Amino acid sequence: MKLIYLIFLTSISLSVLGQYSPIINFPVSTFEYTGDPLVDSSGNEVRFELKVYFSIPENPRGVIYFFHGGGGSGLTWLLSVEQPYLLREAIDRGYGIIAMDSNNRNGNRWEVGTDAKGNVVAQNDSYDSEHVWMVHQNMLNRGKYDEDTPLFAVGFSNGGAFTSSLGLRASSYFIENEMNLPDVNHIVPFSAVAIYGAIGSYAKPAVYDVPTIFNVGINDNKVPPYPNMTWHPDWPYTPENTVIFTHQKLIDSGVQTEFNVKPEETVNSFMFAIIPGIDSSGSSVIYDSLKAIVHPITGMPFISADDSLLFHPRINNFWKRFVPQMYQNKLPKIEQQLNVKYAGHVVFREFRDESLDFFDGQLMPTSINDNVGASESILNAKCYPNPFIDDVNISYNIAESSYLDILIYDNVGRLVHIQKNRFHNAGSYNLSWPPKHRSSSVLNGIYHAIIRAENDVVNLKFIKL
Repeated sequence: MKLIYLIFLTSISLSVLGQYSPIINFPVSTFEYTGDPLVDSSGNEVRFELKVYFSIPENPRGVIYFFHGGGGSGLTWLLSVEQPYLLREAIDRGYGIIAMDSNNRNGNRWEVGTDAKGNVVAQNDSYDSEHVWMVHQNMLNRGKYDEDTPLFAVGFSNGGAFTSSLGLRASSYFIENEMNLPDVNHIVPFSAVAIYGAIGSYAKPAVYDVPTIFNVGINDNKVPPYPNMTWHPDWPYTPENTVIFTHQKLIDSGVQTEFNVKPEETVNSFMFAIIPGIDSSGSSVIYDSLKAIVHPITGMPFISADDSLLFHPRINNFWKRFVPQMYQNKLPKIEQQLNVKYAGHVVFREFRDESLDFFDGQLMPTSINDNVGASESILNAKCYPNPFIDDVNISYNIAESSYLDILIYDNVGRLVHIQKNRFHNAGSYNLSWPPKHRSSSVLNGIYHAIIRAENDVVNLKFIKL
């Protein structure tokens, strides 16, 4: 594949970004590239003129690639309302961020090949994947990060489907057999992926072993053709095309995975004030206008007496004409915030910590094993009894004063205990888990504890009988 780079290095003015989102207050650079025209599997000519936006500190602890959904662009991640919270938190944790455009992803042009036994053997349509590799090489060549820097991927909607595809390519089978796969040109070695507002059909027939976290809204599956969470008999899809099916398949395969669901929330008079250009009084005006709306045919209110949304704000857009004229130019962002409350097909800032904690877990210098800490670490830990019936005692010793995190996950990847950023003097400590009042509610099974102090991490595995 011959591609011609046209690179223009620029710096995006903070004042320009600031007028769209108060969350973005770090420098963002961009470059562009254009490729020769290509012909896709449908015979259509595709020319790529793409932009890449990035902010990478010196010696990043990891770099996260962000992929937009169909019809979007890399700039969406910077100029939307909810997405920048995730970028801001990533920057604060020491990660670098990269967001890139994709003509190809907007056209849904990616395919996965299988052999006679159903094993994945090729990624036939690799235009977009090749662009990710090109950006990766560009960053390496310019010294923005090095070959040892952990890489992660975050994708929303169609970008989530593409992110899953990148995870497949980063699986051990592809990495080990890259040279023997005729349709796989290059592989970017992502350590883990996060999928937001997922579209179904992630269940790979074989070899997918990249840690994956799914973040969806409870009403995401009410938007055909996005059967994300569960299956419905009225949809022309099988249950195997749901994300929950894939999540369970990853669990059964022993792949680290997490599945988060955001519930519906009630609307309120100050919810729109987060949108740049709308203050608290403007938010109250918009809320009052929406509260007074009734559906022109059914006569049902748009917002119930208890402030619940009774209609999907993206599908039923009759409400838009009732927004005061002075805020009509804010409709896309107002709709996004309504979808946040409805828990529809958008990115939710509530999942920023879950995704980044999940990525943090992949930076651990040790693998999960029983009662073993890193011998050179300032931190050591063990747990007993193991297996346990009522509670387990986690005993840990820290050689230097430090802030400490203790996270406990069940075997499905749910966070069941959190103790974050607590200062500890050097010495020995004990934690009894679960607390006595919770023993009856803790299910039998396997649990994993992550204990972090500065850059040192210890992983413990224990079993409740």
